[in-house]
Amino acid sequence: MSQSAERGLQIHETTEHGVTTRIHSEKENAINTVCSFLATTATLIILVSPFVLFEIATAVTLTFLLGAVLSFLPGAYVGKLSRENAYGTGLKYAVLAIVGAVIAHVVGDTPSLSLAIFWVRVLSDNVLLSRFFKNL
Repeated sequence: MSQSAERGLQIHETTEHGVTTRIHSEKENAINTVCSFLATTATLIILVSPFVLFEIATAVTLTFLLGAVLSFLPGAYVGKLSRENAYGTGLKYAVLAIVGAVIAHVVGDTPSLSLAIFWVRVLSDNVLLSRFFKNL
């Protein structure tokens, strides 16, 4: 749905003072689509390839570093385009990627943590209930 809305905005024509301006052409949108697909596929291959080539511990570390670098590069590019500090903007992108990875890791481990907390509560409740019934 959001892609359709974005596409509608990109092809949008505006008329101001009798001049019609088209933001992007159909050809530009097609090229953008193909380039986005290829960039996503290349990034996926780059991030998965260490798991094919190295042991798991090395692959995880290398993928983490590659992910931070691959996040830094477009951030630096955006910073340069917007005439901001390219290094600072790239660093923001890399930090956001690292924070996202940490949150994903915590969320991935949460079900086992929640299950452990549940069983501790159940067992402690059973102990409390048995003590309560003994006192009756």
